Amino acid sequence: MDDIEIISRLNDIFKDLFDNESLVITVDTVPDDIAGWDSLMHMNILSAIEEEFGFTFDMDEMIEIQNVRDMIDAIRKKAV
Repeated sequence: MDDIEIISRLNDIFKDLFDNESLVITVDTVPDDIAGWDSLMHMNILSAIEEEFGFTFDMDEMIEIQNVRDMIDAIRKKAV
């Protein structure tokens, strides 16, 4: 799975969770870039990623994931 596929699937998750079809994320997107991306929404995002990609994050992984770049890295590690 390459980064383009991962970010495309992540973008769909973000559009759904933030209820914003015009939302476009990039590898450099951070919580401050999106209104409403707070700690609760962050947990919702991680849960949606687990469901979409078919794996679970352990607590240490969740703590390390702070932005889209971290999400991509974590997904890449899990997809191996």
